[in-house]
Amino acid sequence: MTLSKTILKNPLLTNPNKWLKNVPKKHSSNLLQNHCYNRDDLDTNPFVQSLIKTDSNSIDTVLPEGNGIRLSVTTGEDDKHEEKFNPHLFTCNGPSRLISNNEKYIQSLNTTPKLANAYRPFQAERINLSKGKNISIENLHQDIDKLYKDTIEKHLKTYTNGEGEGIQLSGNATRWNSSRLNVDKSLFNYEEDVFISFKENPILTQLIVKYMDYKGL
Repeated sequence: MTLSKTILKNPLLTNPNKWLKNVPKKHSSNLLQNHCYNRDDLDTNPFVQSLIKTDSNSIDTVLPEGNGIRLSVTTGEDDKHEEKFNPHLFTCNGPSRLISNNEKYIQSLNTTPKLANAYRPFQAERINLSKGKNISIENLHQDIDKLYKDTIEKHLKTYTNGEGEGIQLSGNATRWNSSRLNVDKSLFNYEEDVFISFKENPILTQLIVKYMDYKGL
């Protein structure tokens, strides 16, 4: 058994409520009654929404869908034997698999083609993928970066004004300022300072948060 698997089987991690003192066994009604957290706000909070659903990306591991990028595989138009990963930010029709939403990790796969091959979609035979053949990952991290920016810029054209918690696009570096996340507007070729609320713009704010995570900002 590897060291990582041994650590994960530690009783403190598998059943912390049993071993930690003063940990409530269930959700505390007092937290709701005293408005320590608001379920309506949680429904539109991009950080919460990124964690509520998981998906298998191998036989024994899962990833939160909000912390992953879905990869399908397409064949070349001129060369049907050429296979290439095709990234998707949300859903994907057809066989696919999640990969960690991290630019540096994806870029590192250029030097480890066997590891990249492990991200072939489940049920690959449905789309006639060649077994044992390495899939091209050249420029994959750049393709994902462009997909993020193009999608965010598209949603920025139709965002809805709002108040409360959200993202402030400005000229400042990425950092938290009270209940608002400051993000550098130049990342998305945006010239104006603008506030984007979580509640009125759930998809756009999720995209921006995922892109910040992807870039490690």
